[in-house]
Amino acid sequence: MPKNVTVYKVFLASPSDVEEERKVVDKVISTYNQMHSSDNLKLELVCWENASFPSFGDYAQDVINSQIGDDYDIFIGILWTRFGTATAKYGSGTEEEFERAYQRYSSGECVKMMIYRKDENVPPSKIDPTQLQLVNDFISKIGDLGGYYFTFKSSNEFSDILLQHLDKTVKQVAKDYEQSSPKTLLVPNTVTGCGNEICAERVNWGVLDYSEYISAKLSSITPCIELISQMTVDIGNRVRQNTCRLNSSGSNGNYLHVKSIFLNVAKDMNKYATSIDEPNDAWYAGFIDMQQAIKEMLDVSAGFVSDKEWESILDSMRMMSSRMDGTYGAMREMYSSVNKLPKVVQQLNVAKNNVCNKLKKVMSNMKEGKRYCEETISYIEDVIHPISD
Repeated sequence: MPKNVTVYKVFLASPSDVEEERKVVDKVISTYNQMHSSDNLKLELVCWENASFPSFGDYAQDVINSQIGDDYDIFIGILWTRFGTATAKYGSGTEEEFERAYQRYSSGECVKMMIYRKDENVPPSKIDPTQLQLVNDFISKIGDLGGYYFTFKSSNEFSDILLQHLDKTVKQVAKDYEQSSPKTLLVPNTVTGCGNEICAERVNWGVLDYSEYISAKLSSITPCIELISQMTVDIGNRVRQNTCRLNSSGSNGNYLHVKSIFLNVAKDMNKYATSIDEPNDAWYAGFIDMQQAIKEMLDVSAGFVSDKEWESILDSMRMMSSRMDGTYGAMREMYSSVNKLPKVVQQLNVAKNNVCNKLKKVMSNMKEGKRYCEETISYIEDVIHPISD
């Protein structure tokens, strides 16, 4: 009997000196697929070995880019001592592939990026200092972008940690797609002005049912957004307080005292990163559902709801859009402040990456939420105040 299988594509990028690890990735993906065959879940490896073929383009890497495309869900990058051969645009093919993936990630697409660095000893005679420096510079760049990479010393160690990381990453990808799936219901309705697909639970609802539901959703969403704003203000204040402690200690501050301050900052930041997920996920899921419910209500109102009542709903939507705008601005300021913190101790560097990644997710939700909010406002206005030909 036919069955539906969810396939996630994994793209592999690396220079030539980690050929053994590239084989490990292939084997780990096969192992993962065997472990999850009963879950109707499969990973598909995408790399130049199995997805490219001889052809012509602007330059060699451009040919590979066009053939492989950007239709993948997980990016795996592996580095050791070599950076690779420069392309027409970047220092190496690996860097160009990373940049393409990072541009997708930065724009809010559902793509996860996993970067690894091999830390196994190499005979000095086999090290190219220029290539090694390029790798070191690139790793520093990843940190500046808010990236968190993993190191390993052997192929066996890499195999073990990759299987664990893939399992966690696939769950995140599935969760992201699950959260973003309601968006596909909203965009076509807004663009075409067609009727809405009605949620099965609301198929027999009337105007009053929708009105109560929308009011309840609005009441639950607003506190979540306010909580996110307050949490961000609080962590910003704590970081500034600890920075002041550092400044006041001046040259008299001993090493242990300075380190303890940075460890406190890292602890506060990790706590923030852990706590922000729940309100962020809650407001966004509720918001998307509320948008859909508003459109369903509009379809069944049939003149029962006055223009004045719809204007009240529009006012609430405009206020929410403005609140999202303000929260997004605060997130950007916070991201900039965290990203400028010095790289002093490992714990702080990890905390910086955690917070920056969470802030990106919040900003993405706020940006998308504002867009959908404005689309829904336009949709309502077009229905209650149609423009005559």
